[in-house]
Formats: sequence, C-alpha cells, structure tokens
Amino acid sequence: MKIIDQLVCPVCLFCSSPIFPEENLCEGDFTIICESCLNRLGWPDPLTKFSDERVRLADKVIYIWEYDKVKDVIHKLKFGGDFRVRYLVANLIKDFVVDNQELFKSSEMVSFVPMHWFKFLFFRPIDLARWTANLLSQVLSLDVAPLFTVSFFKPTLHRLKDGRDRRLAIKNVFDFSRTIPSNVKGILLVDDILTTGSTCSELCWMIRRIRPGVKITVFSLCG
Repeated sequence: MKIIDQLVCPVCLFCSSPIFPEENLCEGDFTIICESCLNRLGWPDPLTKFSDERVRLADKVIYIWEYDKVKDVIHKLKFGGDFRVRYLVANLIKDFVVDNQELFKSSEMVSFVPMHWFKFLFFRPIDLARWTANLLSQVLSLDVAPLFTVSFFKPTLHRLKDGRDRRLAIKNVFDFSRTIPSNVKGILLVDDILTTGSTCSELCWMIRRIRPGVKITVFSLCG
C-alpha cells in the first residue's frame, strides 16, 4: 500500500504504480494489477509455429508471450513467493487454452521438462514446467505424467547460451522415468521458457526414437 493524497491505494504487483479506485482491475480476490500491465500481458493471437527451427522434431510449437515482454512476470513467478502472481498467470493461461482448444486436439497426455536438481539450490518456490503441465491437464482433461528424469548432471549446462553448445552438452542428460502408454498417439510436452530449444529437442528425439508416429506438441509460456 502507498499513501497518495491521504488516500491508501493498492499498488500493482509488477510495476508498483498506484492503482486508483476508478481503474478496472483484473478479476480475482487476490489479484491486483494496473491496467497498463494487464494490457501488456494480453495477446491478440497465439504465437504458434508449426515449424520452429529450435524444436525441429516437434509437430507444433506453441507459446503465449514473447520473453522480452514478460520476463519480469516470469521471474516473479519462478523466484518469488507471492501466490497472487500464480493466481493471475494461471487465469491467463486458462483463458488462452479455452479460447484455443483446437491447437491441442491432437494431444492425449501431458508431460513436462524435468527440473535439474541444482536449480533447487536457487530456492525456486515452484517447478514452473510441472506447475504449467498440471494446469493444462486440468483445463484439457488430460492425464499428466512425468515421462523424463535427469540421469546425469552437468554443472555447466545452465550457463551455456549458444544453441549448438547446449544441444551437444545436453546429450544423455535425460532418461525415461516410465514408458509411454501404447494407446497414446499425441503428447503435449511442456517447458517454462523456450530459448534455444535444445532441451525440448532432446526430449522429442527420445520420444521419436521409440514412438516415431506420436504427434508431439511443445507448449511454453514464452519464447
């Protein structure tokens, strides 16, 4: 709260500017966001690519936001403990999925990129890929399963920014934690942020190696 002209006003979660009573707030008991930030988080159309060079083995790549526009929100979600941010982002994701269900019609189960255990050392309060996958499974009424696990830890992997270097370094990092059900013909693979695409590419290759006919849709919050 900030005192402005002797009035106590709530402040925006993201830009900390005061929100006056006449402004339209995002619906929800625990969500306080100014109109300009809400407009910035909006999107006119889904950013969908049926052929993305970063994840060539995927049949479809979907992400909602451009990373540079929402990186402050994503960082608050990944590293902050304010549940109001989760509430806001969850509602935006739900609206997006409900409005664009045709993009997910080939998916019959949901899985996600596993978090490297060293990331817990940064005190992340949320596994964002798993959290997003659980949310999508609820909205789409699909089962969610952790298909992958981190089998080999490379401490320098997270510092590699070049796509080629990451693709080479990430080989043999993951393993299957369970088998893909034989009746599943489409998988929705969820990652939090799509940067070089090396992690999703590796997981797509693992799926293709044992189930070449499965349709793979990659979903990320931003790219």
